[in-house]
Amino acid sequence: MNIYFDNAASTKTDTRVVEAMMPFLTGHYGNPSSIHKEGKYLKVIIEEAR
Repeated sequence: MNIYFDNAASTKTDTRVVEAMMPFLTGHYGNPSSIHKEGKYLKVIIEEAR
């Protein structure tokens, strides 16, 4: 078993976070301030996450 005590420097990302982020790291990306369709979609997603 490996015990990691330096979370101030780096922390392993929870697998649930990775799964939730994958669509935005691989397919949905763009500027949420833009007026095009993808930008508007991303703005909604960001606001819902907040």
